[in-house]
Amino acid sequence: MDYHGGFKSGKFLVKVLALVVVSLVFGAAIFWITSILKFKLTLKTILSVVGGIIAALATLEDFISFIERIIRKFWRKPNTDGEQVPLEQRLRVLTVMPRPLDADPLTRLTDPEKFVDVFRKIDAPVDIDFVQPPTFKEFRRVLKNGYDIVHFDGHGSHDALAFEAEDCLIDNVPVEDFAEAVKSVDGRRPKLIFLSACSAAKGKNSFAERLHRLTKAAVIGFDRDVSVYETGIFSERLYEELGSGKKLGGAFDSAVDALRRESPKAAKSAKLFGKRSLR
Repeated sequence: MDYHGGFKSGKFLVKVLALVVVSLVFGAAIFWITSILKFKLTLKTILSVVGGIIAALATLEDFISFIERIIRKFWRKPNTDGEQVPLEQRLRVLTVMPRPLDADPLTRLTDPEKFVDVFRKIDAPVDIDFVQPPTFKEFRRVLKNGYDIVHFDGHGSHDALAFEAEDCLIDNVPVEDFAEAVKSVDGRRPKLIFLSACSAAKGKNSFAERLHRLTKAAVIGFDRDVSVYETGIFSERLYEELGSGKKLGGAFDSAVDALRRESPKAAKSAKLFGKRSLR
């Protein structure tokens, strides 16, 4: 799937616009209420302006994503053959979401449509591919097409990731096999591997840590189980920041900060193995 964004004004404009819109909405509501209460015009105006700004600042973060989507929906440029961005200049993401029938039920930590929406927000041309069927064999085959990021979303443990076998049952893939698949790619190998899997970074010599050592790719994981909501907050901010050009360390810190506002415990569990200077 190819998405090429045409909106280049950045987050500052988005935040300013969000502040203005929300201030006007709350200000109008306050003005209407004070009119019913028959306040004097001067007092109504002051309360509306001040109250609108305060209310907007208090709720701004909740509206930023909404405003961004509106802006990009109407300002995105359609992609044409003459505007194709060379493959080497595009951010390429491979996502695999195994759901074995004999594993515990697991809600999609990153729903495909929501996952794509994250990349619609960023100022970079992006290719997003999903491994179908989500078997390790198919993963190995598709991975050879060359990607910058691998995003695994599924069950995992200290020793293996749970792919689907041909019969849709669990196929536990040890870290050595996963690493070998990454290293077997000629040319464009993943720079970042995001493991949205149970306890992938838990303890010393974790799956994530060993995968980094074996592949030299940067690896992100959590050292405890995290909820669907928490993982969504983290991954959305991480990919937004990477797409805007931030180095991995800065993008990771920003994602941790976003998650900390919702769940300090989950934020502490996020781990990064690899060079923070990576772009």
